[in-house]
Formats: sequence, structure tokens, C-alpha cells
Amino acid sequence: MALSPKYMGRPAAEETINDPNNPRHYWRYRIHYTLEDVLEDEPLISDLQALLLGAPPTTLKEVIHQF
Repeated sequence: MALSPKYMGRPAAEETINDPNNPRHYWRYRIHYTLEDVLEDEPLISDLQALLLGAPPTTLKEVIHQF
């Protein structure tokens, strides 16, 4: 999520929910946005696609059309 300034507004200390010193602690991830919000963020999707596929960024519509 750090690829987009839109999702980097909260201090890291507030986001710390996994304590490796606690053997009974279960690991989880906290996100303050809905999955729908993230999926509609075309610049983030394009950046992720470029990183994962090594391809030039495209629009979300183009990505969905490929499937």
C-alpha cells in the first residue's frame, strides 16, 4: 500500500498489530480501506501490474479486459 500516498496517512506505531514476542499472538493485517476502494484505484493497480509483470502500466479496464 506504500506505493500510493493515499494509503500512507497513518503513523506506523498505530498500525503495529503483530507482536512477535507474544507466542500466542496470531498474525493479521489491518487495512482502513475497502477492497473495492483499492480495486478502483487505477494508478495503484497500474503500478502493481508494472512491478509484478514487468510490463508498462495500463488502465484497470485494460487489465480486466485481458481476462
